[in-house]
Amino acid sequence: MRKVYLFGEINNERTEKFITQLHELFEESREPITVFVNSCGGSVTDALAIYDVLQNAPCEISTVGLGKVHSSAITVLLSAPSANRASFPNTEFMSHDVSWKSDGPRAFLKDRVDQLERTVEQLLAVYTRDTNLSREQAGAVFFRDMADHYFSAEEALEMGFVSSIITRESGQLRGTACVGLSAVEVSSVEVSSVTGEEMTAVNSSQD
Repeated sequence: MRKVYLFGEINNERTEKFITQLHELFEESREPITVFVNSCGGSVTDALAIYDVLQNAPCEISTVGLGKVHSSAITVLLSAPSANRASFPNTEFMSHDVSWKSDGPRAFLKDRVDQLERTVEQLLAVYTRDTNLSREQAGAVFFRDMADHYFSAEEALEMGFVSSIITRESGQLRGTACVGLSAVEVSSVEVSSVTGEEMTAVNSSQD
């Protein structure tokens, strides 16, 4: 199983490395790839870049949430087909509205606010298309205020962010069958070498 890890903040540098590794794997073969996500989020535009690359991958993509899947990291998790998204039981999910800090001329600020509204529309489209939530539900739950909205793996399963929860028993998946993760076992998640929020957190390995 080909595996790629997206850990830590989603920023331009990390996204460049992550997408480069994906393209290398795409060129090697058309075998499935599993993406493990443990991230506090970060840049929305970088997360959408990863989302687009994974959505248009030439091979089957699966995503697995573990640790924390916060903010724009949820967008990356949703890049796999619904049946190919899973979570470990103790994963913490969090989503919130888009935020931005800047200063400058009035015309610049107005254009930036308009762009932020377009970004919110993009995120609402992703949430509506890739979960069980309607546009109205997603807007009301995650984009109505600036609060951080946390939810558990069980709640993520109910809302359609994932279709399976990985349990300890025989490494099986609980919930809807996850086609791309049918061979995943708990023992196969090799993250012990990744430490620290600021460490370069994009790694890949092939079995």
